[in-house]
Amino acid sequence: MQASPGNGVTGSLRRSIAGVLPRMRLGAIQWLIVSAAGLVIAIMLGTGYFALQFRERTLEVLDELAHELLHRGWRRLVAVIAIGLGFWIVFESQSKSALALSLVAIACSGLILLLCRKTRLTPAYLVAAVVVASMFVSNPIERIAYRLYGDGTLTGRTPIWGFIEYQISHKPWFGWGFHSYYLVPNSPHESAPGYIREMPSSHSGYLELRLETGRIGYWIFMVFIYSSLHLLEYVRRRDPVRAWCYLSIQLFAVMVNLLDSNWLVLTHFWLLYLIIVAESVHYSWPIRASSPAPAATVRAVTPMRTSRRHI
Repeated sequence: MQASPGNGVTGSLRRSIAGVLPRMRLGAIQWLIVSAAGLVIAIMLGTGYFALQFRERTLEVLDELAHELLHRGWRRLVAVIAIGLGFWIVFESQSKSALALSLVAIACSGLILLLCRKTRLTPAYLVAAVVVASMFVSNPIERIAYRLYGDGTLTGRTPIWGFIEYQISHKPWFGWGFHSYYLVPNSPHESAPGYIREMPSSHSGYLELRLETGRIGYWIFMVFIYSSLHLLEYVRRRDPVRAWCYLSIQLFAVMVNLLDSNWLVLTHFWLLYLIIVAESVHYSWPIRASSPAPAATVRAVTPMRTSRRHI
C-alpha cells in the first residue's frame, strides 16, 4: 500500500529536476561567457592591445555602451556622457569609415525591424536580399568609396585584396589553415610585393575566412551569421528596443568586416558579437511556466513523514 506514494514522489522529483536543469544550464552558459569576457578584457588591458586599437574601435565600444541607455538613474547618465566623449574622440581621430558605418548600421537596423514587423520576415532575409542585389553590381565597395572619399582603392586595400585572392586560388576548398598564413615561418605572404608584405591581415574579414578556412569554412561561417540574424526576430517580438541595439551591432560587424578583419580574432568586438548571439539564442527559447512539481513533492512527502511518526 505504501509503494504507490513512493512512486509518485519519485516521479515528482524527476519532473522537478527536469524543469530545473534547463535553467541551470542557461546560467552556466552565461557565467562561462561572462568569465571569458573578463579574462579576455584583462589580457587586452595588460598587453596594451586595447590602447593600440582604440582609434579605430571607439564606435564599437559605443555600441556596447548604448545598451546602458536602457537603464535608469546614474547608469543612464554615465552612458550618455561616455557616448558623447566617444563621438568627440572619433571626430578628432578622423575615423571616417567607422563613423559612417555606425550611422548606417543604426539607421538601417531600425528600417529592417520595421519591415520585419510589416512583412513577418526576419532580418536574415532582408540582409540576404541586399547581398544578392549587390552581386549584380560591379565592384560596389570601390564605387561607394570613390563617391564618398574620392579614393577607389580604399587607402590601398584593393591591391591587398587582389594578392589575397591570388593566394586563395591555390587552396580554394580548405584554405591555408586557421591562423596559419600570417606571421608564421616561411609564410607564402613573404612573396607579396611592396607594402603588401608588411600587412598583418587581409583588411577584409570575409577574404580572411576564405584564405584560412577555404570555401567550406567560409560557408559554414555564413550559416552562423545568417542564423544569428534570424534569431533577432524573436528578440524583436519581446523587446523591440533591445532588438534594435543588437541588430545595430551585428550590422556594424557585417559591414566593418568588408574593410577590416574582425571575424574569429581575439578582440573585444568579436567577444561582444558572441555575447549578443548568445542572448539572442536565450530569447528564442520558449517561456516555460514554473512547474508545479516541487509543490506536489512537498504534499506527497508530508503524509509519509506523518505516517512514520505514528509508527
